[in-house]
Amino acid sequence: MKIIFRIVVLGFSLALIVGTSSAQHKSKHSTQKIKFDYGIIEGSNYENHFFGFHLTLPDGWQTQSGKTTQSHITSKNDKNSVIALSSFRYENKDRILYNPSIAILFENIRQKKKIKTAQAYLEDTVKRIENIQSNIPVEIEGEVFEAEIGGKKFAALQTEILGVVEQRYYVFLSRGYAVVFLVSHASEEDEETLDKVLKSLKFY
Repeated sequence: MKIIFRIVVLGFSLALIVGTSSAQHKSKHSTQKIKFDYGIIEGSNYENHFFGFHLTLPDGWQTQSGKTTQSHITSKNDKNSVIALSSFRYENKDRILYNPSIAILFENIRQKKKIKTAQAYLEDTVKRIENIQSNIPVEIEGEVFEAEIGGKKFAALQTEILGVVEQRYYVFLSRGYAVVFLVSHASEEDEETLDKVLKSLKFY
């Protein structure tokens, strides 16, 4: 099971490497300056006021905010990428074949002058994935494509690990950051569950 566990770790490592009611919401946030934050988890709901969205996570999944493990989005060491949220189906990853998950990542791209669109961000991501030295093969499936979720357009990319685990990246740019949704699964059942999470995504 160690190899499968490494796949889980690799998924988030890749993410970090490639990252080196509406009216009520509007009235609530239009009168104040909103600072960057990791978002808030309340039960199965996750909301981020800074980027203006919320979604519903599956009941019973193991969810953790990045704020518990990371204290900043930028530093003098150029640590501009953080995992703001991670949610796994199972608590004990060593006893199952693969632990399906969803992660939300933020990358500060203000210094990356060439990245003007979400598509450009993922095209750069492809180059970095291809340059990663790893014993676990990652295959890029097709080209970057456009997807619409919650009424917002995303750039999307699909990859496959060891021919078993499918990972999809969904990205939009906002306020100088790339906001990345990374979903990973190895079965149709888990794919359907994660699709429901994405369909619950609402922007304000």
